[in-house]
Amino acid sequence: MKSKSVQYHPSDDQLIEFSAGVLPMSRALCIAAHVEHCHICEKRLSNLQQLGSAQMESLSPQKISADLKDSILSKLHSQPQNESPASAASIDVVSTSKQVQPLKNRISTKKSVVPKCLEKWVPDSFDDLPWQSIAPNVSISELCSEGSGAKAALVKVKAGGSMAHHSHTGDEVTVILEGSFSDEDGCYKPGDFIFRDSGHKHKPVATNDQDCICLIVLDGPIQLTGWIARLFNPFLRFKHKTPALV
Repeated sequence: MKSKSVQYHPSDDQLIEFSAGVLPMSRALCIAAHVEHCHICEKRLSNLQQLGSAQMESLSPQKISADLKDSILSKLHSQPQNESPASAASIDVVSTSKQVQPLKNRISTKKSVVPKCLEKWVPDSFDDLPWQSIAPNVSISELCSEGSGAKAALVKVKAGGSMAHHSHTGDEVTVILEGSFSDEDGCYKPGDFIFRDSGHKHKPVATNDQDCICLIVLDGPIQLTGWIARLFNPFLRFKHKTPALV
C-alpha cells in the first residue's frame, strides 16, 4: 500500500531511465517496487510519461528504408504466438513503468503483500521462499542475475538482528518491503529506496518489532570491514555470488 512514511526516493535521472525503459532489469525491479509504495514517485513518474509523450508527438515523421521495414516485420512475424511466463514477467518490469498498480488496490489472501514486479519469483508469500541462512540473523533468496554481474535478491534480517559491517566494490540499491532497519545514516521503512555508491560503509540493524525484508541489487561483491570478517574477503571476491550481499 502507499505509505506516507516513505522518505528516500530514486533520483530524477533514475526515474527518467525507468520511464524510458532503458534501466537494467534488476534496477528496474527496485524502482517498480518503490513506486508501488510511494505516491510521490508515482506522480513524478506520471509527469515524466506525459512529458515524454508530448515530446514524441512533437517529432516530425521520418522515412525508413523498405529494407529496414521488411526486416522489422520479419522479426515480428517470427516471434512465437504464445509468450512464455518468463518473458512475460520480464516485460512486466518495463510495462510497470507505464502504470504501476498500487498495492492497496490488489486484494489478496496472501500472507505477504508482494509487489507486482516480484510476483514471478514470489507467487504467494515471502515465507514460502527457499531462504538460505548465511548468518545467525540473516537469510537470502536469490532472484536473478545479469550479464553485467549485477545480482538481485531478497534479504531477510531477523527482528533486532544485524548485517556485518561492510563496504561495496559496486553500487548497491535497496528497497524496504517489510519491517525496517537503521544504519549510520538513518532509519528506513517500507518503500524507502536507498542508493549506496561503491566504497560506502555501513552496518544495517533491523528494528526489534519485526523481521526486515529488503530487495537488494548489487553491482559487485561486498568488502567486509571487521578484522575477523576481513579473512572472508578473498573468498567473497572469488565467488562473487549473491550471498555476498550481507
